[in-house]
Amino acid sequence: MANQYFENILNQCIEKFIFDFKRWSRQIYTDKNSNKLIHPGEFGTYREDICRDFLSLFIPQYQSIGSGFIMNSNEFISNQCDLIIFDRENIPLVEDINKHRFFPIENVVAVGEIKSILSKNVLEEALRRLCKIKEVRNSLSNPYIKSGPQIIENWDTVDLCKAEYNPLTHHQDQIVTFIICEKIDFAFDEFDFSEFYKEKEPSTKINMILSIEDGLFMYKHQDGVKHPYPVCKGSIDTFSVYKGNQSDPWLPIKVFASNLYTAMKCCVRLNSEIVQYMQVDKDALIETRLR
Repeated sequence: MANQYFENILNQCIEKFIFDFKRWSRQIYTDKNSNKLIHPGEFGTYREDICRDFLSLFIPQYQSIGSGFIMNSNEFISNQCDLIIFDRENIPLVEDINKHRFFPIENVVAVGEIKSILSKNVLEEALRRLCKIKEVRNSLSNPYIKSGPQIIENWDTVDLCKAEYNPLTHHQDQIVTFIICEKIDFAFDEFDFSEFYKEKEPSTKINMILSIEDGLFMYKHQDGVKHPYPVCKGSIDTFSVYKGNQSDPWLPIKVFASNLYTAMKCCVRLNSEIVQYMQVDKDALIETRLR
């Protein structure tokens, strides 16, 4: 049974999120005479900030949301990511002189892309970028596990002392990727995800797509449970769209927020070994003996 006060607060936050994302952002950055978008870079950043503020309500307090570049200890650097959810208790602060932030992939738990109108080309490019980040995360070899999840709601349970890291089959070890957009402008039901990912590991598929106007795209397990994981309990699940209803048109946004919170609190917490990112040859040190 839901709490009325929480539901009212949630509805207020969703209403503000939708209004700011769809209308207020365009009113600020659209020329009234030509009806054309001005300052598209600032427009995009403004929408990212809107999403960051909204999603901050649905992540554990030991996590935070930023933007920047994801890196690993083997020369990988991602494109600039709109939203990066990371474990702020375990991450080193890595910034260049221009305050561009770089996130060790061990400490990243989710990556999101924010779009206005999602065309087929824009979708495919976003899927490729997000897939690559998942591939890099999957390639981690025996990372240091700070703590494993205590419970996986509806999907699975694991021991508190979890030693094996296997993102190919364990959904709690997978990084979460998502897209938030205003609307989709092509026949999405004709897009063949199986064909697009045919040469990729199933775990590298996107987790969720939230379109404010079209609904929520997520997975459904064979037992009927809807969830945000492409691989869950050993099966590769189907990707479907879910819409709201007359009594609750914002239901897709609520389910997205609920899925995000559950996935974030269930994600395994890894420590980044910063020395692995350095070129350090201790044998090359020059020793001077002291008396």
